[in-house]
Amino acid sequence: MTEVIKHGSKVNLHLRLKLKDGKEFDSTFDDEPLTLVLGGGELVEPLEFLLMGLKAGDHETYDVSADQEVFGYYDEDLVHDIDLIDFPEAMQVDVGTVYGFTTPAGDDVPGVVQSIQDNKASVDFNHPLIGHDFDFEIKILDVERSKDLE
Repeated sequence: MTEVIKHGSKVNLHLRLKLKDGKEFDSTFDDEPLTLVLGGGELVEPLEFLLMGLKAGDHETYDVSADQEVFGYYDEDLVHDIDLIDFPEAMQVDVGTVYGFTTPAGDDVPGVVQSIQDNKASVDFNHPLIGHDFDFEIKILDVERSKDLE
């Protein structure tokens, strides 16, 4: 019997997040596939929900609307001014570019440079896809039961 994806399933898959203008935000199709446990927090819950009931070999693309608030609400308090001197010396800081930052707790978070003025960069730490319609493409490679979340 073919295993279908449900809460706790270990899933090996490729995924792509692409904005409606065709700009690719993230993809594993040209790299190693992603392995995750459904319910383990690697994907936000609304995207995990789209995987439920799929099985190995399924290849789907979902139209995700900004109205669905998959990545939450926009929060003005997540926009911070950072001194340019605090960026790594070799890093070219450009408006519109997504950079990876490390929080004091050691977590990696993306931030988008909104503007540069007076030796400071205004960086938006809201998820870059908040407020955007996008396509969520997935190709399921393998599904197995997992005891991690049972």
